[in-house]
Amino acid sequence: DRVNALNGFAWLLATAADDSVRDGKRAVLLAERANALAGNNDPTILHTLAAAYAEARRFDEALQTARRAMKLASRADNNAVYNAIRDELPLYELGLPYHETAKTP
Repeated sequence: DRVNALNGFAWLLATAADDSVRDGKRAVLLAERANALAGNNDPTILHTLAAAYAEARRFDEALQTARRAMKLASRADNNAVYNAIRDELPLYELGLPYHETAKTP
């Protein structure tokens, strides 16, 4: 599915543990496209868009988008997305993006 592919690639570009992989501007473009295709109401995609905005240093938009995603996740009983965003919000409030941690083999 195209939306999921766009979302997955945007998440990688926004949050990769390896900073050479991250590209905030491209992540925003892909996440905005996925969000438009999904009708601006999918909390998982909005979660990615918030992370992409943060990586692109667009923290006001990251916070606004993350809060919208939390509301939608709460309504849909999507606890995984809700809890992830709840944990990431303090970073955005401090002007920091969220990055995955490196996985060890």
